[in-house]
Amino acid sequence: MGRDEDDVIIVPFESGGVRLLGRRYLRTMTVAVASDADIYQAQQQVHDLLFMRHGVEDFQIRNMESIIESVTETQNTMTLLLGSIAAISLLVGG
Repeated sequence: MGRDEDDVIIVPFESGGVRLLGRRYLRTMTVAVASDADIYQAQQQVHDLLFMRHGVEDFQIRNMESIIESVTETQNTMTLLLGSIAAISLLVGG
């Protein structure tokens, strides 16, 4: 998944959570799907499973598409801002 496997250690969840991290709950989880077409179905299945087990919606689910959208929106805003500053600078300089 884009990282050096030499830097990975695998321990049982109970032992790692309590002894290494000092907590008894899972903080993050990564789910991989076979194709892009399966993302929303997998996301819905994970949501349904967590909601069924927790009874309340006390979790967040993010997919890479939503993160990419946020980054793109931020990049477009910055481009507009820098373009405006350049236009004002040219106007003042002229």
